[in-house]
Formats: sequence, C-alpha cells, structure tokens
Amino acid sequence: MARKVNPDPIGQPIHKPSAVDKTADELQVLKPDITLTLGGESITVHEYDFWTSMDIVYGQRGFLDDAVELLTNTSGEFRDAWEAIRSLFGRHAAYLKRAVAVAVERDVAWVESLGPRETDALLSTWWAVNGHFFLHEATVVIQGRLTRMRLAGSTSSSSSPAPDSETPTASADTPNDS
Repeated sequence: MARKVNPDPIGQPIHKPSAVDKTADELQVLKPDITLTLGGESITVHEYDFWTSMDIVYGQRGFLDDAVELLTNTSGEFRDAWEAIRSLFGRHAAYLKRAVAVAVERDVAWVESLGPRETDALLSTWWAVNGHFFLHEATVVIQGRLTRMRLAGSTSSSSSPAPDSETPTASADTPNDS
C-alpha cells in the first residue's frame, strides 16, 4: 500500500504574502529606490519627489530640450530612450552630475570621484529610478508642439473653401435643353 509523502517534511507552512508584504511591494513600485555598492559603500539612488523632479528637469532646460530633439528624430530609425539619452552625457555632464548627486544625497565632488565603471553603473541606476520624469516631461513638450502645429495648420487653411463646397461654373447658368 502506497503512502502519501508530505512535500514539506519539516511541516512549515508555505509563505503566503501578507498585507504587509503586499504593501511593501506596492511601495517599491511607488518609491523604487535602488541600492548599490560604489566606492566600497552602500549607496541608495532615490527617486525624486515631484517638486525635486520639476527643479531638476526644468532647472536647466537644455538637457530636456536635447532629449526631446533626440526622441522626435524623424529618421524613421527606432532608438531606445536610454541609448539616445546616453549620447547627451558629454554635452550635459555638469548638469547630470548635479542631478545624480541630488538622487544619491552626495555632493558633485563625490560623483566625480567615481571610476568609469562605477560612474556608468550609477548613471544607469539613476536613469532606471528617475528617467521616467524626463520621459514624461519630454512627452508633455512633444504634445504641446503637436497641438501648436495642429492649431497653426487649421488657422492657415481656414481661408480655403471646405472640401464639399464647389465653385459654381458657367455651365450651371446655361438653361437646360429640355
């Protein structure tokens, strides 16, 4: 006669997520800070709060404007946002050092002291945590431009006749032979 074997011989209950676990998971989505080791110490890259993000994004508008130009490139070639943004790092190095320093609660000199690999890891993590602020604001700018273009197009063509209206011809004035 066969005997059923308990899959958990120790008899510990299978862990089911508690309300606390679920709340912690939800907070991770709402506040996705990431901790990594840099310079031999544990560093947390914090997500900006709304007001800090507005200060960072609009404090020096050049980075956002260049990001918008890259993201609206009409060459027809798809570019990943991270790939496109990385190409701006050299041109906007001072701005990015400040933005990253705010996110890690360090000064700019500390950010500058990191080696190349640590700097790359930090910038990648910073973008993972805070990049959505830049992409959102770039979308706002792009939508504003599209709206202005649409409005400018509708006012410039309003003097043209409507597509269904026809200009009367001389033949319309000619009496019918019937």
